[in-house]
Amino acid sequence: MPITKEVPKISLKPEVLRRVRKNKQLKRALTDLFDIDPTTLIRWIKKKDASLCRYDSLQVICSYLEIDDVEDCIESGVEKYLS
Repeated sequence: MPITKEVPKISLKPEVLRRVRKNKQLKRALTDLFDIDPTTLIRWIKKKDASLCRYDSLQVICSYLEIDDVEDCIESGVEKYLS
């Protein structure tokens, strides 16, 4: 019998998403990084797309928002699997 477990979803914290939405320079940097249209980025932000949690993306976000550690940007359901 196969064992199936729910995979925890990783996304940016809501307060980080709000700050990304408000920062025009950061949104421009992210569209350049991903080589996507600004409307695609807005859609990703609304859907909390996991692409925004790529390490290079997190580094850009932390740099623009002056956040010390990339782990401070993300939330996930991993904690419930570790306990």
